[in-house]
Amino acid sequence: MNLTHFFLGLLEGNGSIQVNHWKKTTLQFRIVIKLKYTQHNYNMLIKLRDHLKCMKVHVRHNAVLLIENDKKALHKLCILFDKHPFLTQHKRKQYAFFKYCLQNTPTFSEYMGLKSGNIQFPYTINHMDAEQIVASSYYSGWVAGFIEAEGCFCVRKNTTQSFSIGQKNDASIVLSIKYFFGFQNKVQHKKQNMYVLEGSHRHVLGKLIEFLQKYPLLGEKRVSFEKFVQRYNMPKK
Repeated sequence: MNLTHFFLGLLEGNGSIQVNHWKKTTLQFRIVIKLKYTQHNYNMLIKLRDHLKCMKVHVRHNAVLLIENDKKALHKLCILFDKHPFLTQHKRKQYAFFKYCLQNTPTFSEYMGLKSGNIQFPYTINHMDAEQIVASSYYSGWVAGFIEAEGCFCVRKNTTQSFSIGQKNDASIVLSIKYFFGFQNKVQHKKQNMYVLEGSHRHVLGKLIEFLQKYPLLGEKRVSFEKFVQRYNMPKK
């Protein structure tokens, strides 16, 4: 599996691309993935750091972070993001603002105007539908990383199983997962504009399992996935 593609999916699901103005004088830039501290998550972020040859891993209290705030390294990451555009609408907007500020160093008033929407943003941010997202050349590795961030494997007390995944303000990304794996369930539109896909049909779960054995999860989510597979493979009573 391509670790770069996995990193992009993990970043979209569980990461943040930040631009902050310090004391109205200096722009501060940061890209960070923050996860619950477990040995599996720590090992995964170390592996991604070594593959990317940038970013640092920090442990803070009960969290482990993959973080970069060095401008030279951030410009290097921008080359990666331009080659593999973000697939969620939110991250495309976040990255466009980040890149503009990194390349142009706006004044505080311009920064605040762009952030609030009072100043028209100079870049066009195109919408991608589910078919365009799935057609992306890096989608397979990307969706493995996104599932690591946002997926949920459930085994209930009555032994029934289901998989669910959601995203706020972005139906297209959840629809892409529905179409990619062939889920029959409708995408649910819940409170706070959250879109959720949940499925329990055995043949679709089997397809999902087969995919994630080819494009494996690398962090803590792999633990629940392995229990999920174990239950799936148990003979029916």
